[in-house]
Amino acid sequence: MRAVLLALLVLTVVGCSPTDEPRIDDYRALGELRIAIRADAISYRVGEDGMTSGFEHDLLLALAESLGVPARFVVYPDAAR
Repeated sequence: MRAVLLALLVLTVVGCSPTDEPRIDDYRALGELRIAIRADAISYRVGEDGMTSGFEHDLLLALAESLGVPARFVVYPDAAR
């Protein structure tokens, strides 16, 4: 029984191969850091003056600045999307 399970496991692992292309594009090739974020009071919000802010927003802007690329936020209404 163990030999059969081991053989199935080996066949499963051997049958799986990594994809040739990465699923996420490299920020250097894109020339920008694309960020998927949801709008809420802590992560990302747009003030009455039209300025964006939030704890995660500010951290991600600092990351983009340290990487030397602009940040582009793609805002989703909820975490499920």
